[in-house]
Amino acid sequence: MVYDHPKVVVVGEQGSGKSTFIAAITGLYLATSTKCAIEWHLVPSASWSATVAIAHHSPNSKTASASGIRYTTPQQVGSTCSSPSQLARLLRRAEILMFYPGIDVAHVFTLSENAVTSILSGGSRTLSAGVIYVTLQHPDSSSREMTIVDMPGIVSGIGGKGLENVYLQQLIASHYSRTNGAWIAIVIPINVDSGRGNQALSFVKLLDGDLGRTTVIFNHLDCEEISPWSVQASQQQKCFYIQKPDRLAGPFALSAEEIQNLRQQEAALFQFCEPWASRPERSNLGVGNILKAAWALPPINKASSPDWRLTFTKISQ
Repeated sequence: MVYDHPKVVVVGEQGSGKSTFIAAITGLYLATSTKCAIEWHLVPSASWSATVAIAHHSPNSKTASASGIRYTTPQQVGSTCSSPSQLARLLRRAEILMFYPGIDVAHVFTLSENAVTSILSGGSRTLSAGVIYVTLQHPDSSSREMTIVDMPGIVSGIGGKGLENVYLQQLIASHYSRTNGAWIAIVIPINVDSGRGNQALSFVKLLDGDLGRTTVIFNHLDCEEISPWSVQASQQQKCFYIQKPDRLAGPFALSAEEIQNLRQQEAALFQFCEPWASRPERSNLGVGNILKAAWALPPINKASSPDWRLTFTKISQ
């Protein structure tokens, strides 16, 4: 089977700016650490709407992808959203359902936003191997259909939960990069030291050995200096540069107009601020150019695992 649109998996260490990068595209920022994969299917449309579904990691499932990971059949959560704020509210509750599969769904939808924030910010949760699927139809989200996967942040650790988290990260990323042949974007702070930078690239090389399907996205451009590691990596690997959005206080849902304003602010930074203003090469500056490059990617060759979007069942609120 061949997708008629590109698929990009976004990886990076915790705090690198993966989710804020995706928020600059989708307009949704949940203000919580990403602890399960969120697959955004962006579809150009004359009007805005979104649906959310979840699939749990199921070791006993009879259906497995080529990477060996097994999922339950995704179930739609709630109703179709008609605004970004509705989607943000629904996504935060879908995260709770990912980690507490036996919880009463109706109860989750009665929780206040403060209660949801308290649950999601709890430090005791490990990663989840499940996936949240978002189908987002948006007039300005994309000029071409594409899928972007926000992966849990890369963390290090020896034994216990640290080792378990690394294994789950590799398993989920392998499901996308090997089973679905997705392209990989790794988000790295531009002031990263060599130890953290090498760790991030080592993780990606497990999925894409020669980095032939990998693009580096440098973030946090407001820092005081560019690290020597970042300079060297930019000379060896295809890379882009993005500016982290300023509006990061708590969860937010942006309108199409606000997303466009973010792009304009970022464009102004690259046009008037050094060292970016004097760069002769400008096609790798900003989220807009990343999207143009993503739209130009070839279609994805998909293995024999089923297209879960076609087999959703629904969980009522």
